[in-house]
Amino acid sequence: MNLFIQIENGDPKDHPISEENLRYFFPDLDINNPPEGFARFVRQQPRPLEPFEKVEYVQYVLDEELSAEHNTPVWTDKFAYRELTEEEMVIMADAETAAMNKKIQEAMGAPYPAPEDGNLYIWSPFVNKWVLKPEEFDALMCKFVAKLKEMSLSELTPEEIETMHPREKEAFQTIVEEINACVKAASR
Repeated sequence: MNLFIQIENGDPKDHPISEENLRYFFPDLDINNPPEGFARFVRQQPRPLEPFEKVEYVQYVLDEELSAEHNTPVWTDKFAYRELTEEEMVIMADAETAAMNKKIQEAMGAPYPAPEDGNLYIWSPFVNKWVLKPEEFDALMCKFVAKLKEMSLSELTPEEIETMHPREKEAFQTIVEEINACVKAASR
């Protein structure tokens, strides 16, 4: 899609507009020779952000390389980056924690949301309340998922558990018991 930007006193005005919209006002538009007061615009994407970095602002700049390539003045995006402040990182971490707690609430069918104190929680069916997520919980869940994949049981339904081979059922039950013990310990 070809874009153009209005130029006033040598500076870009407003935001880029599409060729189709500019043709509404200039039906004989030649994209290589924009009407007076307009210039070509080439949209740029920001580079991948580093961890804890954000785009501070975007400005439109005249790009010499693109201008030479298109043989006409071409404007483009220039991104300014900066590191997140500690306050922004705390806000971001709190938002991610709240989102994870919400997913756990939905997955577990918990009747009310987890506390909003910046901590990760799991719903304990043993005491019907939220408990702080134990440190070993993620490792146990990874072990559980790996075992299900190893045993080709990742699409297991509750009915199929009952018809499992006794050896498979025992291995499956051992991991479930480890997870339950972890949750019970956290529930105390």
